[in-house]
Amino acid sequence: MVRRMSANPGLEAVKAYLPYNGLWSVNFNRRGVNKGSGLRALCGLLGIEPSEVAAVGDSFNDVAMFETAGLSIAMGGAPPELLKLAHHAVASVEQDGLVEAIERYVLPAS
Repeated sequence: MVRRMSANPGLEAVKAYLPYNGLWSVNFNRRGVNKGSGLRALCGLLGIEPSEVAAVGDSFNDVAMFETAGLSIAMGGAPPELLKLAHHAVASVEQDGLVEAIERYVLPAS
């Protein structure tokens, strides 16, 4: 199915590891539509720059968002490729990594 869908020039497939259950998923998006383009669109609506945004994630589908945001924070269980892009790393989602990211890196900056 992934091969067949990826043959469509208008679609993009991104494999995503789900660290909280050890499984994999595949996200199909219209080519050029991903978390990075979504972040840019949202920033345009809010009148802010992507460099002013902190992004938190733990899987391959977060790569474009990490490349777009000014601050990227990987949660525990993130694949090495995402960790390399991250400015910081925190605990997993099950261990309140999002709370840690906000408390350590977002609130002190405000």
